[in-house]
Formats: sequence, C-alpha cells, structure tokens
Amino acid sequence: MTKGKKPLKSFAAIVIASSLLAWAALRPQSAEAVEFRLAGGAVEEGDNRFRPTVGFEFVAPSGLLGAAMVYGRHFGPVTEQTVIFSGGQPLDLFGSTMVQGLFGVSIISERTAIKASDTSVTQTDQSTNVGGLFGIRGKIFTFKAFTIAGSWESHLYPPGFSAIFLATGRKQLLTLNAGMSL
Repeated sequence: MTKGKKPLKSFAAIVIASSLLAWAALRPQSAEAVEFRLAGGAVEEGDNRFRPTVGFEFVAPSGLLGAAMVYGRHFGPVTEQTVIFSGGQPLDLFGSTMVQGLFGVSIISERTAIKASDTSVTQTDQSTNVGGLFGIRGKIFTFKAFTIAGSWESHLYPPGFSAIFLATGRKQLLTLNAGMSL
C-alpha cells in the first residue's frame, strides 16, 4: 500500500460514517426505538476533586436506562481503574419529559495495582460493591432521533468487606451525553 492512498481511505471512512450518522439522526423516530448515547463527564468521590470519565448509555423502549462509566488514574507505582454499571427507571418531573428523576441499582468494580519499583511483583486488589442510584437528568437539545442530555447522579454504596479499599461510600457523576435512537 502506498502512502498516498491512506488519506483517501480515511476520507472515504469519514464520509461513510458521517452519512450514516446523518441518516440515523434525520429519519423519523420509531415508537419502539432503542437509544444509544456516548457520555463524558466528571466523577467526584468525596474529596471535592473531579476526575474525567467516559462511557455509554442506552435507553430501552420501556424507558429503562442502562449505563457503564469508566475512569482511572496512574500515579507513580499505583494504578487505579474503576467501572460503574448502573440501571434505573427515569420518572418525569414537573409533568415534563425534559427533566427526569432517576432511581435504580449501581454496581462498582474498583481495581488498584501497586508495582514495587525494585521488583517485578505487583500487588493487586479488586473490590466490588452494589448500591443505589439516585439522580436528575435533563434533555438539553432534541432534533428528530438525535438527543443531547446531561445528568447529575449519586451512586451510594453501603460499607462491607471492601470498606478498606472502597475509600468512600458514594460517587457523584456529572455527565453530558449525546446519542440517537435506532
């Protein structure tokens, strides 16, 4: 393959992807559509410091919402990775579908790895906990099948065997997401 053909293939891929996104966003929305969203935001773990997070959400035709958010950090010999899976039922607030309350179940999985600098030994701890999800969601922009929304969610976890490594019993997520109904 020559170097001159790579930009052409990249351009073709961009044209095809943007055409598919435009078609999906402009077509009429089905009553039984499933909505998929990409999300980005920040998580606060009780120390008033926010960390970036990314993930995805889906909304079933019944209205049930599911999400997976991932974040982590690497500092020196320590690596932290956290995944939050949540599912909930939105409830319309103030008689409008533009602002919704959310309650449901949240599962957190935290992994901490510490690698000693003088050896190749790595100590790893994996902790998992189940808790509740409470939040407020709002649609910022809607055009046919395309939606931009934001949310403020609190994930509350009871103490348990993982309390030593699960530093706080709550995680707050502030997210902005964009997606479309398929």
